[in-house]
Amino acid sequence: MTSRSLYSKLMREDLKSRLWAIALIGLGCFFVFPVPAAFMAGAVKEYQDTAEGLRIYTRDLTQWLSFENGGTAFGMMVASLICGFSGFSYLNSRSKVDFYHSIPVRREKLYLVKLVNGILILAVPYVISVVAAVIIGIGNGVDGGKLWPVALAGCGLHLTYFILMYVVVILAALLTGNLVVGILGSLVLTFYLPLAISVVRAYYGSFFETHVYHESGISEKLLQASPVIQYVIRINEYNDEKPVLMAALGALAAAAVLAVIGCVLYRKRPSEAAGRAMAFPKTCSVIRILLTMLSALGFALFFWGVRESTGWCVFGVICGGVICHCVIEIIYHFDFKKLFSHKGQLVGCVLASLAVMLVFRYDLTGYDRYLPSAGDVKDAAVYMDALSGWISYGRTEQKKDGTYQWRWRSAEDLMENQDQWTTTAQAQDVENLLAIAAEGIAQTEKRKREQSEPQQVVYEAAGDDGDFVVEDTKAVYADDPASPLEWNQYVTVCYTLNSGRKVMRRYYMTLNPVRSQVEQLYSSECYQNATFPVLNRTADRVANIRYRENETEVAISDLNESQKKEFLETYQQEFRTMTLQKMEEEYPVGLIRFTLPEDEAAIRWVQSVPDEEKDYRYYRMDSEFVRRDYYPVYPSFVKTIALLKENGAEVGSYRLDVQVSSVSVCTPLENGDLDVFGITDPQQMEELLQQSVDEGLSYYSPMSRLEATYLELTYSEENALTRTYDTQARFLKGKLPTQIKEQLDERLHNHTQR
Repeated sequence: MTSRSLYSKLMREDLKSRLWAIALIGLGCFFVFPVPAAFMAGAVKEYQDTAEGLRIYTRDLTQWLSFENGGTAFGMMVASLICGFSGFSYLNSRSKVDFYHSIPVRREKLYLVKLVNGILILAVPYVISVVAAVIIGIGNGVDGGKLWPVALAGCGLHLTYFILMYVVVILAALLTGNLVVGILGSLVLTFYLPLAISVVRAYYGSFFETHVYHESGISEKLLQASPVIQYVIRINEYNDEKPVLMAALGALAAAAVLAVIGCVLYRKRPSEAAGRAMAFPKTCSVIRILLTMLSALGFALFFWGVRESTGWCVFGVICGGVICHCVIEIIYHFDFKKLFSHKGQLVGCVLASLAVMLVFRYDLTGYDRYLPSAGDVKDAAVYMDALSGWISYGRTEQKKDGTYQWRWRSAEDLMENQDQWTTTAQAQDVENLLAIAAEGIAQTEKRKREQSEPQQVVYEAAGDDGDFVVEDTKAVYADDPASPLEWNQYVTVCYTLNSGRKVMRRYYMTLNPVRSQVEQLYSSECYQNATFPVLNRTADRVANIRYRENETEVAISDLNESQKKEFLETYQQEFRTMTLQKMEEEYPVGLIRFTLPEDEAAIRWVQSVPDEEKDYRYYRMDSEFVRRDYYPVYPSFVKTIALLKENGAEVGSYRLDVQVSSVSVCTPLENGDLDVFGITDPQQMEELLQQSVDEGLSYYSPMSRLEATYLELTYSEENALTRTYDTQARFLKGKLPTQIKEQLDERLHNHTQR
């Protein structure tokens, strides 16, 4: 009984000494929650439609009280500093430390009082304010059954991460003996690991050309060792409706462990540490070395980004290391004379940082040259950006509030995390993939050598009149590369070794030297199944079939299960027959999509949302749900086209409903200008339209070869204002109409004469 009474008395006395913190946090909670709840309610009357105003008020208040409110998160970060340092500020004064430690109370109990009071100072006014805001909302017509769960969940989650950050601040206060140093220490404990990971990532990205950043790497997991970063990640996950309960419980467990560590530190903390920079001398060297090396490597990276010079990198290492080391020594000793009191550590940090920098700069580990032997590869996956960059690997998801979102997924994360992305079913596939990777390594090394060689800049004097001088008439007009395989593109390879370890590399390369291997790999069933999700789709999951040409779309929804199966399997069979060579010779006539039930529900929802609502929160929803997951229909897809026509789609007729009023022929020049002339004769315009193709479809046909000359169309729609056509019309390579060729030659001749 006496112990309980003493504990209560200690809590009351501690709270009395921290009244300023209680008042500050209580006032802040009042103006952050009840006041905005009442203020937003006043806007309901401003709407002519009261129901619409109430709906918007409900939405805004729910977001404000939920866990996704970033403003509340920032407030929790500030509150953790206030509660942490206000409770243990006496540790910075020797007289106060002597007083507290002279009280006949065990240190563990005194620590517990300070710890619990710090939590209560924030938790009590915060919970009361949230409850008051909910009551205000209900009083203004908000459905309490929907508001209470969101508000209470947000309250619990925000408090969880407040406690985690609060305990870290307490650790910083216990490790230091000065308030300013303690604040700096809390920043170090919170942000050192994220900064170190960011620097390491930047080194990989700056010096290793084949490095692939992906969200599922180990660095993403290490980032969560920072309470603030973990807090932000959980908020984003909550906003995306991912489960965060287990992560929050893990955060509470981590806070408990850190609290126990803090108790141990408090027991061992010497009373004479008050007023010193660091309470435990053994931690000085560790922190000094870690910060000095991070600063040295960070400065080197900065100078590399500015100049890309090894000499400046060395200067950055020395400059960053010396500056950081000296600043830390000043903070430790509060004396400028102690700048170089640990010369040995400074030299060691600089040399170690130089070694790390040089390893990355010259790739001494052979990172960019890594190529496993075929026998060491269990299976592998490849993603060729230029050939499959048009494919969408996301999916439609419904949120708890009934809205929909598009869950985007990168090919790199899918390759590493999901076993179904495997493009090497046979030994020959592995050999082909390794041949592509070997060519990527060769091109990477060649590019590195060229970049390291000194570049000679040659300046040519311009003509007296400043006009473009034509020496070769064929060189005036720009031209596209002969084949997309000659373009520089990213090729990402993920090896799964026999040990189970995954190794990923990305090459910036042209595929023309390994065209035969690319063609063989592209035609393999395993590659197609992994790369094109539509080939794995089953008819029982197909809700609708949509066919699109330009802005005209036909939805085929009145099919039974057997008809859907026939449609899907027909397209899958014909799509598998497409080779790179056939894609060079053909051009799509339209796009087809086999939508899932959730896709159709999302499309209906998007169509029901008012335009002003889209602008407010659901930006570009049409692009997310309506325009994704389409696949090309080529002229050789005879059976698919026949099925489309049977079901009301006018294949190849996307221009029939377009009344073109004028046509401009645009040809890029090599000097960056654009040569433009108009076609006004109706018959000529009709002939050009018949010979042209829709440029937008080239995105879905990566091997298509188009002429540089294109058409800019102006047309008028029925019951609509005249506007410029937003998709250019192009011509297939080698099929530029004769009339355009003749006019271009004539214009070129006239230009040359001038």
